[in-house]
Amino acid sequence: MAYQVKYKLLSHMVDKTDWASVAEWRAFHEVEAETAAWTEVRAGQDKYKSVATVLTVESGEVFMTVTYNSEADSVSAKTDYQAARAAAGLVRRTHQVVISTATV
Repeated sequence: MAYQVKYKLLSHMVDKTDWASVAEWRAFHEVEAETAAWTEVRAGQDKYKSVATVLTVESGEVFMTVTYNSEADSVSAKTDYQAARAAAGLVRRTHQVVISTATV
């Protein structure tokens, strides 16, 4: 069974809780202008996921829902992401707080 995790995304760049849209959040954090290194780090996560990651705005806050192939894959994804990010020398612009988990 798949394992779904909902995260709240918090910015390291600004204390803001009134985002109007995912597009506004992505533009502020320059998600579209990311380097090839960021793209490679994120692409390495695909093997752990059963569907694409979904970003939403709820009451001005941004949430990310990730559906992993399994709970074990959610742990492996985090470990691999941190190692790949560190190896590439990439600085985090946000961090995630787990809001909920569910087997789906």
